[in-house]
Amino acid sequence: MAAKFDGTTTDGPAALEGLPWTSIDVLRIGRTELQEYGRPVIVWVGVSPSAMSKIAAPWTLIASKLRAVRAALDAENLTDVECEMRESNVIRAVDTSPRLLQSPCGSAQEGISPSELAAIHTVSTAVGRGITPTHRQSSTGTLGLYLVAEEEKGDKCKDAGAVWALTCHHVALPELGDLREPPATMMLSLKQIQESKLDSVHPCDEKQRERCQQLRRLMSSFQTCETSRTLGVVHHAPPIGVHRAEGEATFTRDWALIELDRQKFPVGFDFESLVYTGDDAEKDEEDQVWALINEHIFSFTSQPKPVYRFPSDNFVRLHGIVPRVEYLGRPPAHNLVANVENDPHLIVLKRGYTTGLTAGVVLDIESKTRYYYSGTLFFESQELTVVHISRKRSTWEKKVQFSDGGDSGSIIFDLKGRVVAMLTGGSGDDGRFDLTYSTPFVNLKADIEKTIGRRLRLP
Repeated sequence: MAAKFDGTTTDGPAALEGLPWTSIDVLRIGRTELQEYGRPVIVWVGVSPSAMSKIAAPWTLIASKLRAVRAALDAENLTDVECEMRESNVIRAVDTSPRLLQSPCGSAQEGISPSELAAIHTVSTAVGRGITPTHRQSSTGTLGLYLVAEEEKGDKCKDAGAVWALTCHHVALPELGDLREPPATMMLSLKQIQESKLDSVHPCDEKQRERCQQLRRLMSSFQTCETSRTLGVVHHAPPIGVHRAEGEATFTRDWALIELDRQKFPVGFDFESLVYTGDDAEKDEEDQVWALINEHIFSFTSQPKPVYRFPSDNFVRLHGIVPRVEYLGRPPAHNLVANVENDPHLIVLKRGYTTGLTAGVVLDIESKTRYYYSGTLFFESQELTVVHISRKRSTWEKKVQFSDGGDSGSIIFDLKGRVVAMLTGGSGDDGRFDLTYSTPFVNLKADIEKTIGRRLRLP
């Protein structure tokens, strides 16, 4: 038998042609009370269950292949050897960490409840989620968006085709002057996963019950294993300071690129930056972001006329960049710009770790800020400023703030999904932000490209 089997070609026995077999093993199988050499010799053929499911009549095929193998064994005078088949795959011996779930968009949401979607968001590929450095998990910020290095003809640079996540330097490296060796690693926020509302889901059928069980197992694996939550390493993080470009204003330089571990993302994921808006529906209708936007557009005295709603699948795709000319110096009004007392302002949104989804307006005159360290002036810069949209501006509840601590790194975007800026901080008293500061993305992208020597694009 050994001589016959060893002589088999690597293409597999001709008798199995057309069968999606995965392995052929020869061993003795029998009752345990029999001595090993008293058990019959079996040619054990493993067959891919997923491949078989695509064949119209799998058992008819298997029966014909068993007869063909039997005839081949008899022809070799191996009448005491049997053939059996089993469902089996060949698996590589590597520890596979769980992957993030691809954000379910469009028809993929069919049958999924809003509470399930909110829970999925905590372990999905959507941006605007909480991230934290592994070496200091008490400090949390926000993953802003994904960036891809442009590939050029004949490009042999190691960064060609690389994928990065963008956040603030002070999120990735909270301690001033912290330049870690080896580079710092970044991970999903454990608290955000723990606070998911999956327990509030009451399955109404077997399909939903199984889906929730799978989601619980995935979330449990993220919670119990720190390496499962690790997304990648900090690849570029120039010191915090200012970015000076010839002929341009001086803006805060406070950014970091995280080189992502593709093994933590779904196979075939294209790193599209999607912002989840679904949890906004859980607020009182008058406080829902889209309602505040519409009311702001038509002023407080006009009859509300809904002109803007979030996409039906609750995801906004980030694409394109808003040039500064569109929001500075009384930009021209359009149907997605608020007109209050004849003073147009660009309406923007952001999703951050702490305050979630909020809306605001961009001031058309940029602010000047000074940062001090240990009582000494660290640097002075210019900021793009955002004010929250709210009818309750006299109160200091978090729901009437555009941002707060933990939202650093969030991407600010307009109602079309175009990127405006990256949130870096704010000003106010008693630890609360009444104004939010950010770096215009057109300037930020130019700074990053010059620093790393690569052209970048939003996937």
